[in-house]
Amino acid sequence: MGRALSIGGLQGEHDLPGTVESRALVGDGGAGDVAAQVLEFLPLMRGAADLGMQARALLVDTAHGGSSNVEAVSQTRLPQEFYLHGAPKWDVGCEAGPTDQFGDRKREYCWLKLDNPAPGVQIMDDNSYAMKHETIFEVDAEGVKFIKPHKVSACDGAPRRIAVDGKRIDQLSEKDQIEAVLKGSRLVREEQGKWPYCGIAPNGTYLQGVRPGYDRMMQQWRALHSHQ
Repeated sequence: MGRALSIGGLQGEHDLPGTVESRALVGDGGAGDVAAQVLEFLPLMRGAADLGMQARALLVDTAHGGSSNVEAVSQTRLPQEFYLHGAPKWDVGCEAGPTDQFGDRKREYCWLKLDNPAPGVQIMDDNSYAMKHETIFEVDAEGVKFIKPHKVSACDGAPRRIAVDGKRIDQLSEKDQIEAVLKGSRLVREEQGKWPYCGIAPNGTYLQGVRPGYDRMMQQWRALHSHQ
């Protein structure tokens, strides 16, 4: 049987500045834009009826063929608790062991997982949703893999775009994508909602501490195989 090796977390050394500025949305300009969606939930989360009504007016106007005033939404200041602050936590672990519960040979690998533990909906200062708990890298006998969002089988469309520090990397080689993430300060990628919603929206994270986390993952992978 296998065993799970939990190696704990690595905390980034530097926090981001506490003040952020609201910028114009990057998106399709439709009812699914990130800032409008966050504003839509505000009355439910903290009773901010005035902000919620602004969002609803925008969404209804867009749904009925009106033009989406993206700039007006981006200039609406959200409460600070909705913005992602500080460096993420990076968790490293490995899955080891020759067989599973059915006697089949298990895949042995190590991973680097992102953990932004703040509760509720949060956004970054570019209006991307904040990624919460995601695997960023895995390493196994075939090498290192940069884990990307999957298409939801029941939905049309698929997430494609990935950027580091505002530059697309999804058309680069796997090796170059990995290097870009390790050298970058901000990762943003498209992710698809579950059926029946299926919307595709930008999700992102800051990258402080990703290089030490990656090095720790590789160290654990080498240690795992040095004892076999």
